[in-house]
Amino acid sequence: MTNDTKSSYASLISDVVNDTLKAGANAVEVMCVSGADLSIEVRNDTVENSGFSEAKTIGIRALVGQQAAIVSGSDFSAKGLQEMIA
Repeated sequence: MTNDTKSSYASLISDVVNDTLKAGANAVEVMCVSGADLSIEVRNDTVENSGFSEAKTIGIRALVGQQAAIVSGSDFSAKGLQEMIA
């Protein structure tokens, strides 16, 4: 992960925390995970199958009074994040 990516995620997490607190939460925890997977299957010195996938997920735990809410998703758009926070 590059420094630019780390900075981008840090900024995103900060925005989510601030928006969740503004929405009425007393406390907020945010988790952001990003990963990539590469697989190659070889049989008799011949590549039979290969694949590459990337995934990113964000999870939000908000405490409001004595209640807690936990949501997660992979839509990092402004609309997607606001729907999770609302």
